[in-house]
Amino acid sequence: MSLPNCDYCGSSFKWTTIFRNIWGRYKPITCVNCESENHLKSRSRVLMAVIFTISMFILGFAFASFSFEIRLLLVVLGSIFISFFIPYLIKYEV
Repeated sequence: MSLPNCDYCGSSFKWTTIFRNIWGRYKPITCVNCESENHLKSRSRVLMAVIFTISMFILGFAFASFSFEIRLLLVVLGSIFISFFIPYLIKYEV
């Protein structure tokens, strides 16, 4: 598991850049080395949606005995925790 690289020059992207891109609008990431625009692959978008959806269901059912507010808080915190690992799973293309 490693961070995605630029398809054009092979330079690795920073974790913070990818993390901000995930919580943003999926804008293309510009490589600092060769200045090429790298777009998030559609397969990676689907992977992120599946991971977040499944994790919300699992966390929601795991904490079913709690009140709605606490369960919602735990699901949100769990999703944020899971999003810390997403930059290692997604791929970009030029």
